Amino acid sequence: MLRKPNSIPKGDTLIEDEAIEPYFLVKSQVGGYVIYKRVVRGKNNTPYLKTMCYPGNFSQAIKLVAEYLLNDGNDRSYKSLGEYLDSYKKIGENISSMKDLPIS
Repeated sequence: MLRKPNSIPKGDTLIEDEAIEPYFLVKSQVGGYVIYKRVVRGKNNTPYLKTMCYPGNFSQAIKLVAEYLLNDGNDRSYKSLGEYLDSYKKIGENISSMKDLPIS
């Protein structure tokens, strides 16, 4: 589902970081997390937020963002499982370097 960038409720907490762009997290004031992706659509290049999922907790949200970054549909091709896992590990390290986050 796409929504306008200014449609996130005022009381919700935005969690943004360059390491996870174009994704970001929102912690709802009523409990729960949402992962959004910034997208641009249409001939007017209108910015929208794409709802990706509703993870159950912060740790799961970070893991899912890492997986989205790995599999973002950028025509990536991995020649081996090891190469795929190395890429996942590198994304995890970029995210974990911000803080001691449990993403493995």
